[in-house]
Amino acid sequence: MKHKGAFFRFILLAVDLILAVWIISSYRKATAGDPRETMPPVQTAKDRTTEMPGPSSAQAPATKTPAAQTPPASVPVTEKPSPARPEVPARAAEELARFSWYLDGVMTAGVPAGSGQITDLPSLFGSWKALLYVDPEGPAARMLFADVLLDAGQSGFAAVYDEYLNYDVRRGTAEERFSQDSPVYSFTQEEGLICVSADGQTIYLYFYEYGGRQYASGVFQSSAGYPVFAALAR
Repeated sequence: MKHKGAFFRFILLAVDLILAVWIISSYRKATAGDPRETMPPVQTAKDRTTEMPGPSSAQAPATKTPAAQTPPASVPVTEKPSPARPEVPARAAEELARFSWYLDGVMTAGVPAGSGQITDLPSLFGSWKALLYVDPEGPAARMLFADVLLDAGQSGFAAVYDEYLNYDVRRGTAEERFSQDSPVYSFTQEEGLICVSADGQTIYLYFYEYGGRQYASGVFQSSAGYPVFAALAR
């Protein structure tokens, strides 16, 4: 009986020691932590591939789009050079200088202030230098220069037209004319204006005096439909 009691006491003591060791070990783990439990699990490439998140309904962060660059305020522009104007022949240049008062002034600005209209027909008789500027802004632009004689005829008043130069403005060429048979046109006076009938066209001319010289100007349409600006001076 004594041997059995000693055996049981030995068993109980061993159990108590095992329990004490287990309790101490658990306590250390709780306070210090087991390195195997605190280290993050090692992921393989296969695991990382399978764990990649798929598309979700959450909005992805907006990607900045580079703003379009605006051109600088002053951009150099290469202008197409304008074609050079043809040189005016010397003969035409003389006539253009004669009618500069009209081309550079009256044609666009009208009759100058301070001028006086001429309505007395006999005071208009005699020789005049005339310019007919045909289609100034069009492809058929040309200037016709002529001598004009106003006089009283047998059946009325007559205007003798003698053209001596045809200047092609677009081409820059001048052709001299020598007419042996100068056309004659009749004219009358209507409301102070000289009315000339020429080739089915009616030309109204306003005669005036300015600075001690006599002038005339008018506008009409040719039979071909071109605008014609007329000027006379002496």
